[in-house]
Amino acid sequence: MHFFVEKPVSAFAPNPSSIKRPSRFGAIIGLFILSCALFVSAFAPIVAPFDPNVGVAPAFSSADEKFLLGTDKLGRDNLSRLTYGLRNLVWIASATALLSITIGLFASVTAMLLGGWAKNALFVLAHAFSTLPALFWGLFFGALWYTPSSLSLILAMTIPFSGRVFRFCSSETMATALESAHTASKSGSVLLWFRVTGKVMRRERAFLAAMVGIIFNAAILVDFTLSFLGLGIQPPHASLGRFFPENVHLITFGDLSPVVPFVIVIPLVLSVFILIDYVLRRTGRKLVPSIRTHGPVWDLQR
Repeated sequence: MHFFVEKPVSAFAPNPSSIKRPSRFGAIIGLFILSCALFVSAFAPIVAPFDPNVGVAPAFSSADEKFLLGTDKLGRDNLSRLTYGLRNLVWIASATALLSITIGLFASVTAMLLGGWAKNALFVLAHAFSTLPALFWGLFFGALWYTPSSLSLILAMTIPFSGRVFRFCSSETMATALESAHTASKSGSVLLWFRVTGKVMRRERAFLAAMVGIIFNAAILVDFTLSFLGLGIQPPHASLGRFFPENVHLITFGDLSPVVPFVIVIPLVLSVFILIDYVLRRTGRKLVPSIRTHGPVWDLQR
């Protein structure tokens, strides 16, 4: 009697006829929320009414026309702190996503071109790095650095995410695209690697864009959690994750400003996932599996 029956990943894929067409209205809302977040992040010095690191009023001043969300324990404007906190969060998540995609794609193309033991070594290395969640790497780097910085956060999250990107690019669909690009680019040129990479990026731009969005969201949540635990962006720099524990006692006085970071982060993450789903459905690609579970499942099927 068999208690465990292994099935291919395709057996759990949804029936294409049962998948509804993507909602353009939802994509417009997601794009609007993401655009607002990127705009505020890019123009934070203009949007923020005050310097986020300078006290401009008495501590814990109530919200009024001048200070829309009041001030913190050092007299700094809360709205300015939240604006710069969003900017730091978006900057770290964007840098992590782009760096992870670059390293993962570079390693995948290199493994395909070299083949043999080099390909196996890169796969084992990527598997080892991506085994632990990004949050664990962040905790390790946060404890390793006496004063965690933006660089340490980006490095901590890039290590596991780049390994996951390598394994995504080694899946059946991406591997076929790599081999096709390699065949089309065989010309004996020393620029073979760049030709293959360029062809893959053009053919699989929707797939790569989806991975950028997934890593962007994951990096936001990891950075938010680390800052909440005190291992993220350190004072005096603004941080959305640290804003709540620093001002949580204000809730007992009826001030709900400490929950504003959650009101910012949750819609931002949801909007990116909505856009990912819309793009993949429009291009006819299968939904991208979770970046946390795709690797181990693919390893078993391989």
